[in-house]
Amino acid sequence: MPIEKISITDREQWLALRSNDVTASVAGALLGVHPYMTAYGLYLLKKGLINEDPEETAPMRRGRLLEPVAAQILREEYPDWEIRHPAGFYYRDSETRIGATPDILAFNERGEPGVVQAKSVEPSIFRRDWKQDDGTVEPPLWIVVQAIIEAHQTGALWAAVAPMVIGFGVEM
Repeated sequence: MPIEKISITDREQWLALRSNDVTASVAGALLGVHPYMTAYGLYLLKKGLINEDPEETAPMRRGRLLEPVAAQILREEYPDWEIRHPAGFYYRDSETRIGATPDILAFNERGEPGVVQAKSVEPSIFRRDWKQDDGTVEPPLWIVVQAIIEAHQTGALWAAVAPMVIGFGVEM
C-alpha cells in the first residue's frame, strides 16, 4: 500500500490521525533508545490501555513555537535550499501503521528532497546529550531514528537533525 499524505487541519485531527500508529517521534522506544517512552508504554498507549497526555509540555511548546525560527535559520544558512515550513502533512503507512509528521521539508541545492527534524535544546542538555568529548555533535539515537522514518515516509533522499541551542542567543 502506498503511504498516505494527509493534510493537517488542526491539533485535534492530527492527534486522532496518530493515535493508532507508531509515530516517528516514539519509534525509538521499540529499539530501547527513547528517553521518555518504553516499548511497553508504547504498547499500552497504542492498545488504548493508557491515554496520551493531551496537554503540551513546556519543552513541547518551546519546540512548536521555535520551529519557524529553525526554518528561518536554515533559509539564512542555506540560501540555495527551498525550505517548506510548516510541512503541514501527516504521512501514514496504513499497512505497517507507521506515521510521521516532519517539521521541515527541504530541497537542497541540487533539488534533492529531504526532511529536517528541528529540536530546541537547553545548553546544558546539549553539552550532556549531544556534544561528544572531542567536540563533535552527535544527535541522540532516538532523534536519528525519528528523522530516518520521516525521510522514508516522505520519500526524501536525505534527513538532517537541526538542534537549536537556546541560551542567551540561538545557535544551530
